[in-house]
Amino acid sequence: MTVRTGKIALLTIQAILLIGLNWTASCNRTEHGHIGAAVYFWHTGRFDIFCVNPPLTRIISGVPILLANPNYDWKTYSPRRRQRAEFSLGSAFLDANEPGKIRAVLLLARTALIPLILLGSVYGWRFASGLYGAAGGFVFLILWVFSPLMLGWGATLCPDTASAALGLVGLYTFLRWLRRPDWPRTLTAGVCLGLMPLTKTTWVIAFPLYFALWAFWRLTGPGNQTKNTTEDNAENQAAGGADRARCPSRPGFLRLTVILAVGLYILNMGYMFDGSFRPVKKYQFLSRALSGIQTEEDNQTGNRFKDSWLGNIPVPLPADFVLGIDIQKSDFERGRSSYLNGVTAPRGWKSYYLWVVLFKEPIGTLLLFLLAVGTMFWYPPRREELPVLFTAVTLFVFVSAQDGLSMHPRYILPAMGFFYLFAARTGRLLTGANRPAKAAAAIGLAAVVLASLMWYPHSISYFNTLAGGAAGGPRHLLDSSADWGQAKYLLCDYCRRHPEESILTNAIGPAEAKKFSPANLRRVELLGDRPDDGKELSPGLYALSVNDVFGDDRYTPLRGIKPIHRVGAAIWIYRIERPLRLTAEKQREEKTP
Repeated sequence: MTVRTGKIALLTIQAILLIGLNWTASCNRTEHGHIGAAVYFWHTGRFDIFCVNPPLTRIISGVPILLANPNYDWKTYSPRRRQRAEFSLGSAFLDANEPGKIRAVLLLARTALIPLILLGSVYGWRFASGLYGAAGGFVFLILWVFSPLMLGWGATLCPDTASAALGLVGLYTFLRWLRRPDWPRTLTAGVCLGLMPLTKTTWVIAFPLYFALWAFWRLTGPGNQTKNTTEDNAENQAAGGADRARCPSRPGFLRLTVILAVGLYILNMGYMFDGSFRPVKKYQFLSRALSGIQTEEDNQTGNRFKDSWLGNIPVPLPADFVLGIDIQKSDFERGRSSYLNGVTAPRGWKSYYLWVVLFKEPIGTLLLFLLAVGTMFWYPPRREELPVLFTAVTLFVFVSAQDGLSMHPRYILPAMGFFYLFAARTGRLLTGANRPAKAAAAIGLAAVVLASLMWYPHSISYFNTLAGGAAGGPRHLLDSSADWGQAKYLLCDYCRRHPEESILTNAIGPAEAKKFSPANLRRVELLGDRPDDGKELSPGLYALSVNDVFGDDRYTPLRGIKPIHRVGAAIWIYRIERPLRLTAEKQREEKTP
């Protein structure tokens, strides 16, 4: 098999796996908000709905939604930012359409984002193969294509996998510019920089990051004396002597400034320059850091800069982009109950994402990470590799520092793409003479593929052997690590395969239960709003979300009962043989991380 054939085969497999998940996974807890925001944008041209997420992915996914010609309901719109009108609009959209229409719309909208993910695959391949040869390119592609995290969240309307993909494209074009800083590469790097924060506000960090990488490149060695990749050599030959003569040997500050300026222009253009360069004093902020208001009242806004000289400075960013960052900052300040390793805390943990990697990356991926670290002793990192590792660590630390809540593994996906690039160093082992090292790398790659396919299509709720798999994973991580509403279709399929059984559930909302639940699946409220509210379960079958079973101590009596079936690690089905009281005698105290 040629290199080209192998690459095309892996890209095809990735597309097939994503499309399969697009059809299998039900609408999760935030996707209806993305649908509401996409529909709202294409009808109004405004960006104030779901402004915590930039508009690029919803602009793309909104096109097939419009072409499907569904019904709409705008009565629930509210301009209050704290009320998050995207979710009420999304819920109204789901209520206004039939189940078959909703599932078709979800499939089309999710599939529209696959080209962005494949773009990341192509450029990740170029990145890795340029650094480590074709073997390194295959290592990256296998880790990227079969990553349960990338697959699971790539088959949703959440922008995190697309953001990871465009991050790879952006850094690849920037490093190519560092090697040969001509004007075409300058403009290309600037455009790609602007697209990155249009998928995820996390990428606002790319602007200072690019400056840091440029400074590193200027300070490490005279000129541009590193070994060029095969692609660079081919382009240099095609460029001709005259063009090479006009290209400076070192990336200058002027051209870096052009990259940053073009990036800002593209970012603002993505918002149609709505509110661009608005003075700081014209904003009304929700977060305590920006408003200066220390109370917890909803929708109370302010601006701590309005009477200072800083208030007159124009912000070179779209207004809704700035307000989206402010809302996210406010959410982290307020904090949210988070769960880790059996402990429920009022806020999150800075170490949370380290546990995510430990429990939700396949064992084979962890092995390749360790091997890649080991190769650094025999193959010291070259100049071109250090920006990759620096970017990965910077993103990981930046996201981990936002510890107001710990519940969404998808937040680290932009960093994981670069960690997979670092792991591609093990491609040298596959082509080396050390047989034990070669065998270890091959076993690691095979283990990644096998683990991912064995869990498919439950990719979002994947847990590795260290976490205890499906049985033990929810004891360590909950929320969107386990059940984010993606398994409702699969639960309904299970009920249809067992029509003789009557099943009660709390894992499906009231509207969804009316819309698409089979006759033998009935929704019930098992607990009240007060901590001491409970209910006695009569004998029968119950399908329960693991977020409830392990996140609420009132379900403690169920934890000693083995479920008869698991829908991934998301929904567990229990057979209750005798009446069971749910209220726990003693409530677990929340612990501060």
